[in-house]
Amino acid sequence: MTKGAAIVVFKISEGTDEKTLQEFNEWYDEYISRELKRVPEFESGTRFVSGTGKRIYSTYYTISNVDEIPAAYAHNYSEAAKPDLDAWKYWVDRGVLTDVTFDFFKPIFTKNSER
Repeated sequence: MTKGAAIVVFKISEGTDEKTLQEFNEWYDEYISRELKRVPEFESGTRFVSGTGKRIYSTYYTISNVDEIPAAYAHNYSEAAKPDLDAWKYWVDRGVLTDVTFDFFKPIFTKNSER
């Protein structure tokens, strides 16, 4: 069984103050927990922040089976997801988030290190 992925990448605006960033991060941590419950095809979700000091964040969701991507997509954009989708819009409209990209992926190449 081949696993799939859902990946979101976004930037935090340079003008975002620390209090607002903390508020967003608290919301986002809770959002991921809700997302993992709402989308049964997601096995796990891991948040990342740029290791180079940039205000770029990413979340990587593991999908149990690449064939389940259509179901995961449907769950992610279902009526039950509407409050969270509206919240994403709120953060963008407030100018906190920029360059938000989210999509579902299937692997086309895997290579492990030969070390």
